[in-house]
Amino acid sequence: MNLEINEHKKNLISIHPVQLETWRGKIFFKYFLKKYFERGVYWIIDGRKPEFYEECAAIILELNSMIAGGQIMAIYYDDDVYEPILYIKTDIKLFDAFFEIIYKLWISYEQGAIIVLNIDWVIPEAKLKDIYNSSWANIADLYESFIFFKSIERDVLWIGKSNSLDFISESETFECFNFSIQ
Repeated sequence: MNLEINEHKKNLISIHPVQLETWRGKIFFKYFLKKYFERGVYWIIDGRKPEFYEECAAIILELNSMIAGGQIMAIYYDDDVYEPILYIKTDIKLFDAFFEIIYKLWISYEQGAIIVLNIDWVIPEAKLKDIYNSSWANIADLYESFIFFKSIERDVLWIGKSNSLDFISESETFECFNFSIQ
C-alpha cells in the first residue's frame, strides 16, 4: 500500500489511503497526530453523526470519567452524544492516554474534526460554536491552526492550515507511515 499526499490548494492537503480501522492505520494516525500535537497549544475535537449510538455513548462516558478524574483538563466540554465538543490545553505528557479518546471519537462519528490551535490565549466559550459551524478555511483565517477533518471517503485524511504555519514534511509523514509497518 502506498501513501499519497496531494496538495489541493496552498493550505489544504489530503492523505490517502489512511485506513484508521486497521492497526497499521491507527499507529500511523497516532504518530502523525503527535507531531502536530507538539506544535499546538490548544485542541478542539468534535464529532457529528454517530455511527453507532451505543459506542459513542460509551466514549462519552469514558471521557466524562477522564475529566472527572483529572486525566484531561477541559476548558470547555459538551458531552452531547450526537455532537460532542472538547476543548483542551495541550499536555504532551498525556498524549498517549488522550490519543485513545481522539481515535475513538474519530472513527465512531461520520464527521469529525480536530483543530490544533497555535495561539496563546483561550477562545471564549461563545466563540466555540462559531468555530464548530465554520469551514476549515474560515477557521484557518481566524486562528493560527491546523484543521484535520473527514469527508465522504473514510480513508482520506484532510488537513487545512493557516498561511503562517507549515505542514510537517513529506519525509516526516512517510516516517510515521513506515513506523506503522514495523
